[in-house]
Amino acid sequence: MKKRYDIIIIGGGASGLLLLANICNKVTRPTSIAMINTGHPIARGIAYSTSNENHLLNVRVSRMSAFTDDTNHFTNWILSKQQYSEYHSDSLGECFVPRKMYGHYLDELYHSIISDQSKNIDFNFIDDVVIDLKKSENTFTVLLKKSEAIEGVKAVLCTGNQPPITLPGLSSLKNSDRIFINPWDEKAVENINQDEPVFIIGAGLTMVDTAISLIDQGFKNKIIVLSKHGAIPMPHPNERVAVPHSDIVPPSDLHKIFSNLKARIRSAIDNTEWHEPVLEAVRPYTQKIWQELSIEEKNRFMRHINHRWSKLRHRLPHQVYDFIQALIDKNQIELYAGKLISVEENQDGLTVEFFNKESNSIIKKEAQRIINCIGPEGDFSKVENPLINNMLASGMIANDALSLGFNATGDGKIINKQGEIVENLFTIGSGLRGILWESTAIPEIRVQANQMAAKVLA
Repeated sequence: MKKRYDIIIIGGGASGLLLLANICNKVTRPTSIAMINTGHPIARGIAYSTSNENHLLNVRVSRMSAFTDDTNHFTNWILSKQQYSEYHSDSLGECFVPRKMYGHYLDELYHSIISDQSKNIDFNFIDDVVIDLKKSENTFTVLLKKSEAIEGVKAVLCTGNQPPITLPGLSSLKNSDRIFINPWDEKAVENINQDEPVFIIGAGLTMVDTAISLIDQGFKNKIIVLSKHGAIPMPHPNERVAVPHSDIVPPSDLHKIFSNLKARIRSAIDNTEWHEPVLEAVRPYTQKIWQELSIEEKNRFMRHINHRWSKLRHRLPHQVYDFIQALIDKNQIELYAGKLISVEENQDGLTVEFFNKESNSIIKKEAQRIINCIGPEGDFSKVENPLINNMLASGMIANDALSLGFNATGDGKIINKQGEIVENLFTIGSGLRGILWESTAIPEIRVQANQMAAKVLA
């Protein structure tokens, strides 16, 4: 007979852990919970497993609590740790601390949950790969790679970001040991030859982490970076300034929204203010605005505005920005705007051919390896994940209209291929990006975790 649970959490990274923690805070009756995770450390996931002290959070400490009703939880945790005494100051809430530290916080939160289970919680962690999810009238059957199948009344997909797929020009070389499609593979920055350049595709936050990892290992050769627009993320200001009043909130018309935003940003610059407060002011309303846009407007946003939004919205700690900019200034990072054309491999390395927008010409560069930093894949029809592949094939899940993640309601109810809500099947986190747009950072995920905890306990 299969073991049966009230709630099954599929995925044990940050979003799964925040959901578990919020469930434990709200539970009032005996509840059995299974969490299934493998491949990456429980609670930390990919994002917070780094051991590099120079990989910093991109969100200030004051906004990283696991709980919406205890916003100082992470801040107070740091203050309680003597090993982090260098951060003990009145300005701690404004700091960008190492992601490794946040991983420690999540890990300790998880262990506090499993060591202090109340009589209301029967928790079981399963280290395994979920192969498929089947639904009968009132029950989900979870098929596992190594273990016996289990059953659950309610299931939450906390599967996180899917790894990138191959790129045009790289598909024939995807098995080459010189090409790293997945930048989160630790081998991507290991065994580097000091005499040859490294080529990175993508110029966002993942590129920044990769460049830091290379430099921290003593790499002194060129880091060649190619992206569509050839721009790194903007920095956060040294200190946050006041957020404007809610009159920033525009109507749900794409042209008016961004005309409004651009006008406010220009005004902030003209008044020697920082334009971060403008984006911070609209942030609480972003999900509502996004959901009210038509599919046509969302597609227009993705084509014409997304790169500007991402540059302004997904920022770097100022010290990280300064570090990367210094590498660009001294030409150790060569930054190009353009498009990859082809890659050829020979016994000496790789020849990368790409179109350079600035010079309107085709350039060839030699490199010892290519690291793909274009970001996670959102189109489930392209990913290699047995659970996603099988659920997609059965029609239990479907892509959202933009192929950025799951088709779902705004509050995380999964919608199947037929356009129907799958009763008692939910998701939170990055899988809702196409539905909510802002759904990948802890400030958004903790709100979802809090709301989802109430939903699965109802």
